[in-house]
Formats: sequence, structure tokens, C-alpha cells
Amino acid sequence: MKNKIWWVVGGLLSAYIAVTCFVSVKESEFAVITQFGKPVKTVSEAGAVMKLPNPIQAVTRLEKRVQMLSLEPGEYSTRDRRNVVVDNYVVWRIVDPITYLTSVRTTEIAEQRLNTITNSEVGSMLASYPLGKILNVNSEENHLDTLFKQVSERVNTVSQQELGIEVLAVRAVKFGYSPRNLKSIYDRMSSEWERLSKKYRAEGREEAEKIRSQTEQEIIELKSSAYRDSQVIKGQSEAKAAELYSEAFESNHDFFEFVRTMEAYKAVFGSNSQLILPSDSELFKQLVDPKVLGKSANEVPENEGE
Repeated sequence: MKNKIWWVVGGLLSAYIAVTCFVSVKESEFAVITQFGKPVKTVSEAGAVMKLPNPIQAVTRLEKRVQMLSLEPGEYSTRDRRNVVVDNYVVWRIVDPITYLTSVRTTEIAEQRLNTITNSEVGSMLASYPLGKILNVNSEENHLDTLFKQVSERVNTVSQQELGIEVLAVRAVKFGYSPRNLKSIYDRMSSEWERLSKKYRAEGREEAEKIRSQTEQEIIELKSSAYRDSQVIKGQSEAKAAELYSEAFESNHDFFEFVRTMEAYKAVFGSNSQLILPSDSELFKQLVDPKVLGKSANEVPENEGE
């Protein structure tokens, strides 16, 4: 009976030693072997590892994969004393398991330390930039990416030295203004847009006046040119008409003298005109003497009669 008990005890002890001496390590984790609480070995490759049985040596498993920590939104001040609210996140992973265990031991404590270090560095970097250099529509003047790249480098330096953690990136999920400052910001934006609208309207009116002045000048020049051309044409026409009249007058002097006389009569006499003329006046003879009228009519050129 006693032999059976010893055999059972020995079997259980062997099983316990076998279970606690062999450690299976996954690809996604570190295995830190500690002896009486003190780290003595780190296993980073997947597979089976031998160790002394518990409680002489124990194993602590740590996450090897990249992790992300979302931070609570924080309010910071820029160099020109503008308050902004930033919601950050941190991408990190364990690179030195021994330092990690001796400094923080648990993920919760590690995240608290990362939170403190990140907020401190973000506040420090924001205080060194004016708001216009952080948020700007001009890509060359926008230094937001540069700012968080510098924050990532500084947080990574501190966390590797103190925590055994590599910080891959610190980035902002949201970047905005404090609610208590929004009204003053909106007022400044409204004033700025009002100033721009007045400027653009003034420039538009100035440009309209220039266009109107140029148009009026062009109209005056066109009218002057048209008047000059019309006067030239009119002068040429009158000269041509005078030349034709002169030729016609020279070819039949008596007929054209008669026509001019009749035109003069037409202009002088009205519908109820009365003339008192002496019988020897030329006008009287032309009106009543058939010989004078016949003479003038017979002197009409043949082509005129046709």
C-alpha cells in the first residue's frame, strides 16, 4: 500500500515537473523566465523551452505584436496662446521585455505611463508652434505632420529608455478648438470674410470703372473716326456733284439758268403769293411772254427731253 502511494506521489510529481518545466512559446509573444521573481531569460522565438519547475522558475508572457493606445482628448496651448483640443493615439510595441517587466510589469501601467509621456511631449511641441503654422490651408505652411513626427521621436526615445517600449507613431485623431473659444474664432472668421468681401467688391468696382472708361473712350474714338470718314465721303461727294453741275451748266447754260430761276420762284412763291411787277422786268417776261418760255424750252438738250 505504501509503495502504491509512493508511486502515485512520484507520478504526480513527475507530471508536475514535466508540465512546469516545458514552456510552449507562440509566435505572437515573448516569454520571460523569472527565477524567484527576477528575470533571467527572454524567449522571443516560437517553440518549446525548458526551465526549472515552479516555483523555482516561472514564465511571464508578453504581447509581441503592435498595439494601439487611444488617449483621452486633451486641451493644450500654442505658442501664440491659442487653446486647442487634441485627441491622440499611440502605436507601440514591446522591444525590451526585461526593462518592460522591471518598470511597468502590466499593460495597464504601461498605457498610463505612455499616456503621461505622450501628453507631456504633445503639450511641449504645441507650445513651440504658433497656430498658423499648425493649421494652414497652404501645405508649405502646415507643420502638423512635422510636429507629430517630432513628438513620435521624442516619446519613442523616452519610452525605450524607461519602459522598454518602441513607439512607432503618435498621431492626432481630432485637432480642433476649445468649445469656449469657438465664438471668438467664429467672430474672427466672420470679420475676416467681411474684410475680404469688401476688398473684392472694391476691386470689382475699380475694374468696372476701368472697363467703363475704356469702353467710353473706344466709343468716342469710333464716333470720331466715323464722323471723319463721313465728312471725307461727303466732301468727295459734294466735289463730285459740283464737278457734274459745272459740266452740265457749261454744256447748256441757258437751260440750267432757267431751271435755277424756276427753283428760285418755287422757293419764293407760296400758294397765296401775289407779285406786283413792272412789265419790263425779266421775271415778268419769263412768266407771261411765250417767246421767252418757248426759247427756254427749245434749248433743252435732246437727252434731257427723253
